[in-house]
Amino acid sequence: MAENDRGSALSQHGSPGERLPGLDGLRAIFCIGVVLFHVSDAFDSVFSGLLGPVYAFGGYFGNYIFFIISGLLTALRYKKPLTEGRCPFRSFAGKRLLRIYPLYVLSNLAVMLLPGVRITPQRTVSTFLLLAAGCPFVPYNDPAWFLCVLMICSLFYYLTGRISLRRPALYLPLCALFAASGAVLMRHSPELPLLCCTCGEGYLNFFLGVLFVEALTSPSVSRRLLQAAGCIVLCAAAAGIACFGLEGMPGDMRWAVSACCLSLVCLAVSAGPLIRLLRLPPLQALGACSFSVYLWHVPFARWLFFLEGRLGLQIADQRPNFLLYLALLIELSILSHHVLERKRRSLP
Repeated sequence: MAENDRGSALSQHGSPGERLPGLDGLRAIFCIGVVLFHVSDAFDSVFSGLLGPVYAFGGYFGNYIFFIISGLLTALRYKKPLTEGRCPFRSFAGKRLLRIYPLYVLSNLAVMLLPGVRITPQRTVSTFLLLAAGCPFVPYNDPAWFLCVLMICSLFYYLTGRISLRRPALYLPLCALFAASGAVLMRHSPELPLLCCTCGEGYLNFFLGVLFVEALTSPSVSRRLLQAAGCIVLCAAAAGIACFGLEGMPGDMRWAVSACCLSLVCLAVSAGPLIRLLRLPPLQALGACSFSVYLWHVPFARWLFFLEGRLGLQIADQRPNFLLYLALLIELSILSHHVLERKRRSLP
């Protein structure tokens, strides 16, 4: 990245069509946080002294980071085509379904094939129509609710772009409105379809990523300014967490998680030392297959424990099992990425 301070932070980093390696590095780190959050009980919270905070809050941070990155990349790639009328709905939605649906279906089928899983018509329909966004049903592969909400966010963004085609002044207010509505749903969730707490988490963080693109692409916002803003917000949120604890934050701890995650994304696209760290080959490789890690970690853990019980291989010390699980999960995810994802990586 150039060291001068002229032009937008994005022009100093790369073009809108170029992958931002700092974001892939963040995906790698936080997808593991989501895995630990979900499998902690299954593996008796091994290494709890070191991983305790991740076991407790890794799911929040991971999901929020993924929503913010998705919103950021969607706006970077589609704001101009949408607001200029060059992106038909069939292309926009079709590419997204092609990108996520095969792996989404396979991961849900993997759970449905487990002995003892109760299959109902309503849950099955909502799962395969991508309507299981947290209320009243969740997908059979529970973490896949994220993709159901992400599709809703993408459709709202498409609608925003189409409205802005004729009324450009409405683009930012509509994005801000969706983000604000998400914050409201997180506090006062009526638990209705599209209006539940998990949907609110998606709306808020996805559109925070969208709004962040305005700063990232503005000629008046430099890389140094983004670094300073990211550091200030991150330090303020971290100080609040240190003083009150995440669950003791005034109001609702999730606003602090969103602030931390947005700050980390800001630094991952603007801070040279952090970008160099996030560009390390192991992080880039894991970040590239993070989508597969996210969708396979629960089905793989459930099948692993089922086979272990069936074969009578249980051991008292879960630490070796835990490390073996992580290694095999990453291998499975790399294979899944190459077979199912690699040709569809052009979409966030």
